[in-house]
Amino acid sequence: LEVVESLPSLDSCSDADRLRGDIYVPATSEERRVYAELELTVARVNALRSAGHYGEARTLMEPVLAELEGLRVPGMLAEFATSFASVYTQSGLSREAERVLEQGLWSAEESGRDTRRTEILIEYVFLVGNLKGDFRRARWLAKAAHAALERSEGSDSLLGDLLTHEAVVETLAGDTDRAIELSERVLELRKDAGFGQSDTHASVIGN
Repeated sequence: LEVVESLPSLDSCSDADRLRGDIYVPATSEERRVYAELELTVARVNALRSAGHYGEARTLMEPVLAELEGLRVPGMLAEFATSFASVYTQSGLSREAERVLEQGLWSAEESGRDTRRTEILIEYVFLVGNLKGDFRRARWLAKAAHAALERSEGSDSLLGDLLTHEAVVETLAGDTDRAIELSERVLELRKDAGFGQSDTHASVIGN
């Protein structure tokens, strides 16, 4: 159950480019051991988060996060940054979520992992724009995410996630025309991938 709960959405699972891209490979036997243990723990954290048990998720997560910060293995923290930040975000702890995302960005930068950098930046756009209401900064982060996505020749699934967050940011900022334009692009991506209209697109048009 924990493994199933930690899986990505069906949209992401259908994206072959995203599934193949930017896979973290531990360099030593010790890193492989640590990474295997971390994967199991993160699966449990994600399951607790999905069930709404945010306090339990943080209790399990924070020692792991402290260990990762101490290890300083290039790329390893980037692997789990979005999951950890989501726990804090859903707990209403935006400052802690932002700290984890910043560390994840540095980790991705150290290891040259543009796909992970893009994923972290997308989560950052959501946090800063949708939750904190800092639209100017959210737009800057979105531009950085588009640049990282282009460098990595990233997937339509990631692009759709980014455009969706941008559409919500523009809706909250009061630029409805821009929000509709972005949501129309998301709809086109979903149609090309064989999916229907997203809830975000319907909400933007309705509002």
